[in-house]
Amino acid sequence: MRTPFRLTALLLASLLALTTSSESQAYCKQGKTYKIKKGKHSSGIHLGYFKGKTLKVSFKLDDGAIYQFQSPENQWDVNKLFGFTDCNALDPQQNSARFGWRWNPATSKIEILAFVDHNGIHSFQDLGTTYPGEVSEGTIALESGKYAFYYKGKRVVMSRNCSKNKMQGFKLYPYFGGQETAPHDIHIWLKRVD
Repeated sequence: MRTPFRLTALLLASLLALTTSSESQAYCKQGKTYKIKKGKHSSGIHLGYFKGKTLKVSFKLDDGAIYQFQSPENQWDVNKLFGFTDCNALDPQQNSARFGWRWNPATSKIEILAFVDHNGIHSFQDLGTTYPGEVSEGTIALESGKYAFYYKGKRVVMSRNCSKNKMQGFKLYPYFGGQETAPHDIHIWLKRVD
């Protein structure tokens, strides 16, 4: 028997899969700047559904991406830029593929990472670096049943948790943390390229 929560989640998932918000359209065509406010994790509630074999996005972080925590272990938490839940999952921790980032105070650079969640287990790999104000481009592609992340000429392959022939799920937008919330406002510009 399905609980009221599961029924509500299934109804919401069906509704979102059938509709495209104006914000989702703007993200795809003109680009949009997302703001993560000081003391928050999320850039807000954004609706959008993704289905395809490739997601290519241009992005830019402002100088709000520069931060240093008192707790050294939290400095290495991966923040999220963009991506999607996959295999029709509702929860990003169940199945998702995303580009992540974090500030490295030792190198004074923003590290860009490939980030995958499978059943609550986070995996990530280094892709390269960027700096505040630089427009960069990242791609997540489905290749031989796995995720292939492309960034500045580097390719990283990571496992996938289902065998569907297309990646599909909800678009995932900028998110800060880990354990800590944003220490100040952070602005992230995203524009879908493909």
